[in-house]
Amino acid sequence: VLVAYVFNPRLTVPEFYEQLTTSLRLGLSPKASKPEILNTLAAYLSHRHMKGLRTVLIADEAHGLSPIVLEEIRLLANLETNTEKLFQIVLCGQPELRETLNQPNLRQLKQRISLRCSIKPLTTDEVTKYIRFRLRTAGAERMDIFDAAATDLIARISLGIPRVVNNVC
Repeated sequence: VLVAYVFNPRLTVPEFYEQLTTSLRLGLSPKASKPEILNTLAAYLSHRHMKGLRTVLIADEAHGLSPIVLEEIRLLANLETNTEKLFQIVLCGQPELRETLNQPNLRQLKQRISLRCSIKPLTTDEVTKYIRFRLRTAGAERMDIFDAAATDLIARISLGIPRVVNNVC
C-alpha cells in the first residue's frame, strides 16, 4: 500500500495537488498543470491497480479543508475501473468534519463515503486506563500518580476526550 498523507488542511488546490504528487513520488514539476497532474495520476493509479497494489490518500484534519479542496478530493474518487476504485480515500478529522460534510455544496462527497467511524468519549474507567497507558508509554515508574478522585475529575473535565485528558494531566 502506498499512502499519500495530507496533514495540513490550510492548502489551496494547487498546494494540495503538489503535496499529493510529491507524496506519491510522481516526479512532476511543481508547475505542472492540473490536466497533466490528473492524467499522470490516473495512469499511475491504473498501473498500480493492474499490479494488485493499493494507493491511499489520507487527509488528516479534514474538517479544516476548504470546500474547494474537498470537492477536488471528491473528483479524485471518480478515478476507477468498471468495477473498482483506483484510489482509497480516508478523511480523518474532529467531530466538526460531520458538520462540514453536511453542507449542501458537499452533498455529493458525503454520498460517496462508504464507511464512517467515530471515536466515542472515554468512560471514567477508560480514562483511568488511558492515563496509565500514557504514563507507562512515557516511561513513568509509578502508575498511581493520579488517585481515583483525580482521574474522576479528569474524566469529568475532559468529557472523555483523549487530547483533553492529555492536556489536563
